[in-house]
Amino acid sequence: MQKARNRILLGGILLLLDVRIGFINLLPNWLGYLLLAYDAKKMDEDQGSRMAVAGVCAACLSFIGFFIDTEHRLFTWLFMGAIMVLEMLLFHGLTVGIWKRTQADGLLLQRKILLVLYAVGIVAVGMGLNINFMVYVGAVIVFFARIYFLGVIRSKLPKEEGEEPQEETNLE
Repeated sequence: MQKARNRILLGGILLLLDVRIGFINLLPNWLGYLLLAYDAKKMDEDQGSRMAVAGVCAACLSFIGFFIDTEHRLFTWLFMGAIMVLEMLLFHGLTVGIWKRTQADGLLLQRKILLVLYAVGIVAVGMGLNINFMVYVGAVIVFFARIYFLGVIRSKLPKEEGEEPQEETNLE
């Protein structure tokens, strides 16, 4: 479980950070999607293969997107929307797989919050076809959804074998 946790966190960090030297991307998103797809397959025996396919498709689209430079806004929106939907499905599958393995309290609610964040982000990017700044609003929402996902994974997956997931403490 520790190796899976580290791979998921590394994959999420690859999606969050974008470090480039010239045109060379040192932290490619497609590699992050592949790491997450691998763990989606390992976490859930029932639905994991479907989630892994979503991750591999997102990785392929991300890799192809590096070579496509277009000014056509509708094509760009469709391309970004497809990647975002596949990423949402991948994160959903990972959280369900983690819940099946750990039965962590609150994880299903956090999965719903994650889905809502992605849905709002996708709609905001779609509104960017008519309102330019909405693309940036959608990108920021998806960025925060990724950070939220990493926080959920960090708190719900145990660091060591046999260790219980961290519970949130309420100081009221």
